[in-house]
Amino acid sequence: MIGIEDLDLGISLWARQHQTTTGLNIFSGISHLGDKPVLACMAIAGALLLGYARNIRSASIFLLVVVASGMLSDGMKLLIARDRPPAAAEMGIHNYSFPSGHSLGAAATYGLFALMLARVTAGRARKWLYVGAAASAILLVGASRLYLGVHYPTDLVGGWAGGFGLAFAGLWLDTRLASVAVPAPVPVAAEPELVSVADEIDDLSTEPATLPAVALLRGEND
Repeated sequence: MIGIEDLDLGISLWARQHQTTTGLNIFSGISHLGDKPVLACMAIAGALLLGYARNIRSASIFLLVVVASGMLSDGMKLLIARDRPPAAAEMGIHNYSFPSGHSLGAAATYGLFALMLARVTAGRARKWLYVGAAASAILLVGASRLYLGVHYPTDLVGGWAGGFGLAFAGLWLDTRLASVAVPAPVPVAAEPELVSVADEIDDLSTEPATLPAVALLRGEND
């Protein structure tokens, strides 16, 4: 029975055997989309865009998630301490392998930004455009790390799981805070019964006129 490690090694070896100079150049460029400096620039640009739209809450949560993704990746690498594939050392990469920091960071950053944009965008086509573009970038970043030979397939899966988990947690928190921030509707006080008040005024206005007539009738009876 083939285990997870055997599957990891088999897929990594297959990717290594199908490397070409053109493929390495292409996937090396794609891989930079998951670099920490690129993700940091994306985080700043996304936060500024959300802030420009007067959504400071979403901008703050977006930045928080991006920072948390880097911390989660580094922490899990130290905790699990999985060695890299042999090709990683040839590229000068010597830190631990699981999870893929590029995959985790891309899923958290591009994923959450696309979800936030889709939530406030009118039109189903544009929503799917944002989500589809983000999903494509996330998958390509992960695939590039596998093709370059610096990660195992399970490293990518772990990174995607952590990144998407942070993205959906950020979206949930943003939605939750938005619902709490909306003030409850103030109950409208019932309008006074103007008709009854007017009737009372009419009664008072007619009372002095009726009193002399009543008195006159009583005098005649006496």
